[in-house]
Amino acid sequence: CSMSHMVSPEGRCFTFNSSATGYLRGEGTSGQFLKFGPDEKEKDAIYRASQCGQDGRSASLTAPNGPAQEEVISKAIREANMTPPEANVWECHGTGTSLGDPIEVGAIRKIMIKHERPDPLMITTNKTNIGHLEGGAAMAGMCVCVQTVLHTSCLPALHLMQLNPHLEHTTFDAWLASEASPFPFEQGHCSVSSFGFGGTNGHAIYWGCNLARQAGSVREKILRRMRRMAPPEVRPVGDNPGEWESDLPDAGVRPGDRFVVRLSSDDPPDAPLKWERQEGRVDGEEDDRDTFFSITGNFNDWEADRMAPGDVPGQHVTTVTVPAGGLLEFRFLMDGDPERIVCPEVPGCSRKCARILGPGAGLSNSWVAREQEGSEIQVEVLCLEGKCSVLWFKV
Repeated sequence: CSMSHMVSPEGRCFTFNSSATGYLRGEGTSGQFLKFGPDEKEKDAIYRASQCGQDGRSASLTAPNGPAQEEVISKAIREANMTPPEANVWECHGTGTSLGDPIEVGAIRKIMIKHERPDPLMITTNKTNIGHLEGGAAMAGMCVCVQTVLHTSCLPALHLMQLNPHLEHTTFDAWLASEASPFPFEQGHCSVSSFGFGGTNGHAIYWGCNLARQAGSVREKILRRMRRMAPPEVRPVGDNPGEWESDLPDAGVRPGDRFVVRLSSDDPPDAPLKWERQEGRVDGEEDDRDTFFSITGNFNDWEADRMAPGDVPGQHVTTVTVPAGGLLEFRFLMDGDPERIVCPEVPGCSRKCARILGPGAGLSNSWVAREQEGSEIQVEVLCLEGKCSVLWFKV
């Protein structure tokens, strides 16, 4: 990277700046927990859409492809069933190069100039704050999106002193955020783009409302109180730590188990946390510990083949061979019951993020994967608390 002049000798990411000479490497890891459903109790943001694409042939290994970026952005906007002016903040990939930054902003411009905006689009990038995490950069940008809509405030782009003269931001209603800026409303969208070294382009869209300003939230007060408490008590009994008593959740805890932490205004300041197991489950929840899945499709004449348990609770895996013609179709039967079909919402679904229907009777949609005839595909189902996700990949 240094020999190709991708890393800045200044030790900073000067994204959008005229002195941009490359990026600063950052270190970090991040993740998000995605959950489908209308439950808003623990929701920080809504993941409205995401798309990936390839930039194909470009001028050089490090040169981005503007039209390819436009295409993946347009697909994500269509998937979210929204219009470009609904975006409030644009979290750019923004590596801080004199070539890449103008091309990325130019792609945004071509998307935005097609519609009038009620207010300017705020453009920023987190790389000026945390550096370029390279393989983890997209995930970091997605986490920034969650915080952006959670606070309805735009993260500033640092080290912005003199704009890159090749940027086309003045030709459409947008401005480059050099300081934290609030949304005009208490809710809004944040879009994020990220581009891989191998040519992969990705774009995601988040929506959220300002939960951070809702001071007085009972949940937040409880969490603050718990953070100030002493850790749970451990009572050594004998020489075997596995037999010691404690107020921690026990080692046999499984998904779906619930614990109660009791708080009282009469507790002394040094009172430790105490977790008490709550027996039973919330009404309406299914216990999926003993549930198994069978897979059925055109590879086995739509018979039911039981899937093997995976490495984590609720996971079920199997490997299937792509039949003649290179088209694999499949769906699932919960507990092997033909009246409990699990399938995608749309027929012939090739997307892994589509809504899942079931278990129910009379469902006939299938997932579709196109691979070379005779190749092997690993299919995984993860089902926890009645919610399922499906993943497949070539092995």
